[in-house]
Amino acid sequence: MTIKTAMQSAALLSLMVTGCRNNPVTTGVFPTTTPFEWTVSTPAEQGMDETLLESGFDAAEVLGHVEAIVIIKNGFLVKEAYFHGTTRETPHVVHSVSKSFLSAAAVIAISRGEIPDINTPVFDYFPQYALQTMDERKLSITVKHLMTMQAGFAGDRDTYGIVYYSKDWIGTTLGLPLIADPGTEFHYNTFETHLLSAIITEATGFSTLDYMNNVLLYDLGITCDHWQKGPGGYYFGGNNMYFTTRDMARFGQLYLDNGSIDGRQLVPEAWVNASLQYSSGGDRNWGAITEMGYGYLWWLGKIAGRRMFTALGHAGQFITVFPDLDLIIAVSSTTTPGWDDADRQERAVTEVMAQYLVPAAEPS
Repeated sequence: MTIKTAMQSAALLSLMVTGCRNNPVTTGVFPTTTPFEWTVSTPAEQGMDETLLESGFDAAEVLGHVEAIVIIKNGFLVKEAYFHGTTRETPHVVHSVSKSFLSAAAVIAISRGEIPDINTPVFDYFPQYALQTMDERKLSITVKHLMTMQAGFAGDRDTYGIVYYSKDWIGTTLGLPLIADPGTEFHYNTFETHLLSAIITEATGFSTLDYMNNVLLYDLGITCDHWQKGPGGYYFGGNNMYFTTRDMARFGQLYLDNGSIDGRQLVPEAWVNASLQYSSGGDRNWGAITEMGYGYLWWLGKIAGRRMFTALGHAGQFITVFPDLDLIIAVSSTTTPGWDDADRQERAVTEVMAQYLVPAAEPS
């Protein structure tokens, strides 16, 4: 595609997108969330090894960075603990766990026709930036590439600070050099999901938080206590949402139950299934996770030989779901700015899961 052709396409796309925004599918107000309360059971009543489970909680506390653990088995809250002055009402910054919430919002928007297709080009929503790039490959970046971390930009360690400290997160992200053709390589880049947040806003006519409240969070009975915005006014897609650890577990229950909660289908089952299929990887080992790979903004793999999928956040935030065990493990941790320190904290949590929490749920 020539620059002239790009200019013509950008003008046409601008008209098309503006027309779509004038008629958003979503309408209505956003009521106050009614808190959800778990039904409590004991580990023994749900067939768990209480001694092993208690040892796991002790091991987690000794790590020093774990602030909360919530265990859900067979749909019941069987054990929870809070450390370092936190309580069940304490909202925690969940960092990149936010990406899995964003995944749900995105596939809902696609299923409702607000985003036309998962293969919709990203520049349909940002035609004003189409001419700033001399790399025509960027014009082929799609929503799917953002959701699978395959846009072709370098990963967070090389790009995060460049974008975060810029005055225009959208333009700076789209202006990053490509290190791979879109759709060919996995590189974990948080600002790709910020583009996705902006697309949800542009496609629906609502802020990403208002949209998420309307189609997801309110019906789940959970509240996003706080969410940072970027300099352009879009919510920070893929980062820095705040939830209680119980609320994190509630979101895990939604995906364990194939997108349905309390008899309501919030996320279409077909999209849940698609989200939890490998889009890349599957042959990596990290911490106690084997066969690690990526779906649509969910990590996939096995822990202690058991298939699982997990929302994973910087420094040790987890919503880890084991479908075969009907088990959910939600973990909140203190944050740390260092990449390597965060990595050590995350790996340590996976080891506690593998050594204690998952074995405690195994059938006797």
